[in-house]
Amino acid sequence: MVHSWLLKPRSLVFIPMLLFLVIALACGDDATPTSQPTSTAVPQATDPPQATSTPLSTPTPVPVATPVPAGFQAPFINEGKHGGTVPMQFVCEEARWDPHQAATACGAGLWSPLYNQVMMYNHTNPTEVIGDLAKSWDLSDDGMSYTFVLHEAKWSDGMPVTAADIGFSLDRMVEEGQPRPRVKSIAPYYASSEVVDPRTLKVNLKFANAPAFLQYLAVDYMKVLPKHIADQHPDKTELGEFLNVPENGVGSGNMVFKSYLRGDRYVYERNADYFKAPLPYFDAHHAFFITEKTRVIAAYKTEQGLMANIGATSLQPRDYTTAEAQMDNKVNLHVMVPTTIINVIMNFTKPPFDDVRLRKAVQLASDRLAILNTVNAGFGKVGTPFFPDSWMTPADEVVATWPGYRYVDKNTGEPVLDYYGKEVGVDVVKDPRDIEAAQNLMKEAGFSPDNRVRVFVVSQTGTWTSVSQLLQQHLKEIYMDLDINQVPSSESFAAMASGEYEITGNPHGANIIDSDDLFNVVYTPGGARNQLNWEDPRINDFFARSSKEFDPTKRQQTIWEAGDILRQGEGHWMGVIWGASWHFLVSERIKNFSPPQTLQQGMMHEHLWLEDSSGFN
Repeated sequence: MVHSWLLKPRSLVFIPMLLFLVIALACGDDATPTSQPTSTAVPQATDPPQATSTPLSTPTPVPVATPVPAGFQAPFINEGKHGGTVPMQFVCEEARWDPHQAATACGAGLWSPLYNQVMMYNHTNPTEVIGDLAKSWDLSDDGMSYTFVLHEAKWSDGMPVTAADIGFSLDRMVEEGQPRPRVKSIAPYYASSEVVDPRTLKVNLKFANAPAFLQYLAVDYMKVLPKHIADQHPDKTELGEFLNVPENGVGSGNMVFKSYLRGDRYVYERNADYFKAPLPYFDAHHAFFITEKTRVIAAYKTEQGLMANIGATSLQPRDYTTAEAQMDNKVNLHVMVPTTIINVIMNFTKPPFDDVRLRKAVQLASDRLAILNTVNAGFGKVGTPFFPDSWMTPADEVVATWPGYRYVDKNTGEPVLDYYGKEVGVDVVKDPRDIEAAQNLMKEAGFSPDNRVRVFVVSQTGTWTSVSQLLQQHLKEIYMDLDINQVPSSESFAAMASGEYEITGNPHGANIIDSDDLFNVVYTPGGARNQLNWEDPRINDFFARSSKEFDPTKRQQTIWEAGDILRQGEGHWMGVIWGASWHFLVSERIKNFSPPQTLQQGMMHEHLWLEDSSGFN
């Protein structure tokens, strides 16, 4: 079995700067101070003296996810073999076939091969942004606009893809009053578009450079849709309903739609007129809905499934440790770094969590390491405010000194700073100081062993049910009794939107590995995981400053300061664990597979090929 791990973000330093900055540095500009930021915690009354943040190596000012210069040809072009109808597995689906309405990879995994984006992540080097529909792109001297020149592509109905299609799609992504849970991530950056000619579009930004903008344009949700189809449906709601019927889709992608039966299968065939010839290599995708564990294993073992359409197979993390033997060594296992955060969302608009003391108490008392080991088989990290193992979060031994994240040796009571791989209750236990601090907050709020608070929990089925059951045990110690109401995911989403919960949770799979993504989705009003619009002016200011900052040390300092506020527990959201829970099972027959940075990337599959397609025709 091959365990293909992406390079750790700490070593890559995920700082989205543009190419001209690198050129400036190469010419002698010294934009990287040698001093290091330290974590500026706001101590609680029960905190011990905080350890000084261990300095990371000076952030290297090399732009990860910086666009590759025009003229670059990705190595996966002209290196594969044509042929083969690939049997795929899919385990989840959502009703939205309109890419701009989709909220999860369950939907994007179905329709991504049918459409293109302006940009994309390089399939064989997933940290690079390259052109998809864009043949070239240029940033203006003042940094306030991009000019994109397009390839000569066609829609599946034969009409040409034009700059007007791109402009229409970008405008639609950010329009108000319409469901846009993922694509609205470009709203902080995107101002407007101007058609220069049929194949050239000028995109105006809200502020200079907008480092995360091109990264977002490369995410699989940011699909370009045909304006001429939209013009036939001028009512916005009616257009959305039309596009949510899969047979109505008109795309430019490497595959064309043939059939779909919900909960059963879908069939796509090769787009013979695809503008990236000789791509794609597969003749067709035949995907089957398989969720039951024994059937999943049997499908891969008998080669009735060669891969899943996304990094989800319905197997649990512990199942993958025995996958090699169960599947007769016919699959390679690829594991993504932790970019999905499992969380607790507290309804701060009504009792009991309108009292910030209760939110802080939950932050202190939750046993994150126990949840990581139990639910995720130890794959991942505890739920820090920003991405672990990256420039955005201090080193593990610093995180281990934070209240709410602390553990001690079970026998000696000494602090443990390297607790990953240790068993809670056997090797380490939750630091009793955190439990005591949480109990004191609850007592201040009027609760005690004789006057407990009952909390209504809306728990979606799946992983979060296990998380909520563990939290139920942990929070008993602080006089909080969780009443868990397990519901389907659709009902959980509805409750989150309406505020009909006291505690809920909805894992967030990051779009891009950048602090902007968490600000956009979680920590600022209007985010897809902040539907009740919790707001802190300090956090808004950190987002505004960090999203424009090019200096890596200054940007790191800003994000660490934001994290020090967020981890105090005043917000609506508490990170529980960062899960390395997305595992790609890929047959050894399939070549050229590299796991993406996040689950929201790399779902087009145009670059994959079969070494031997006999038996799959």
